[in-house]
Amino acid sequence: MPGIPTSRDVAKLACVSQSTVSRVVSGKGNVSEETRRRVLEAAESLGYYVNEAARRMRTRRSRSIGIVLPSLYNPFYAESAHALYARAKQAGRIPLIQLTLNDPRSNQTIVKDLLGHRVEGLLMASTSSHDAYMRAYCADPVVPYVMYNRRLADGAGNWVVVDNKLGAVEVTNYLLARGHRDILFISGDTTYSTALDRLAGYREAMAEANLAPSIVHGNFDYGQTYQVMQRVLDNPEKRPSAIFAANDQMAFAVLDSLTHYGIHPKTDIAVVGFDDISWSSLRGIDLTTMSQRQDLMIQTALDGLLGLIDGSVSTVRQIIKPELVIRGTA
Repeated sequence: MPGIPTSRDVAKLACVSQSTVSRVVSGKGNVSEETRRRVLEAAESLGYYVNEAARRMRTRRSRSIGIVLPSLYNPFYAESAHALYARAKQAGRIPLIQLTLNDPRSNQTIVKDLLGHRVEGLLMASTSSHDAYMRAYCADPVVPYVMYNRRLADGAGNWVVVDNKLGAVEVTNYLLARGHRDILFISGDTTYSTALDRLAGYREAMAEANLAPSIVHGNFDYGQTYQVMQRVLDNPEKRPSAIFAANDQMAFAVLDSLTHYGIHPKTDIAVVGFDDISWSSLRGIDLTTMSQRQDLMIQTALDGLLGLIDGSVSTVRQIIKPELVIRGTA
């Protein structure tokens, strides 16, 4: 047969109708195994493939979803990107990933670009607490959306987050229960709800213990945290007995700083992170940390977005309880 084979050609060779071919290639509808086998063999012999672009134009559905992340330098979001991509593909979706490069002001440009690619939904992990564009988008969304690991200051819109404040309270109380009183907190970038909530949890637990907080800022960045730690550790008489870093990446910088000064984690200074990324469990790191339960948060966010797209849910607001993972650093 000359030219590109069509579903009509497959139907003729397999001695079935075109609608049967359509049911086989789409995986929808009831087709006997014998008929399915004949159709697939005919399709393979003809070199037939489904033109997904043409199908999307006919149905006016792109099957794509936009995923907006702040950066892949942070291992938490690198792992999130991989898991979100895989889960979206498993759900029959086409994931389009964009990065703000830690500049939440670029959300508007990125969202407009994704809408130009006819995405059916947006999963946003780059929203700052006072993002004016996202607040306006929440009030009048073009397509369904879910904020992942982020939330606006007023709690508006659809979001899935871990209980960051509770997690920080529990980490601080864990250290207090082990006799620590001088607990240094390394804060993340406070333009984001995650950093604000973890800082609030630390402050609350210290206040409950009638202790003054001790806070430095690492902005969720390894290099900046390492520099801060040099200043903290330079004076042996003012070193804390425990350090709580607001994410694992900053905790890694703390551990490397301690090694530089010949200080042993846990026995000399306890160290706890927040995230539980895969590197944290490596034998050479063995970081005690508060787990965000990333797999559950990702699946909840994606399920929520797909539910908004198909109309089975109207609102997605989910707070996931974190879990303390005790390892060798505290």
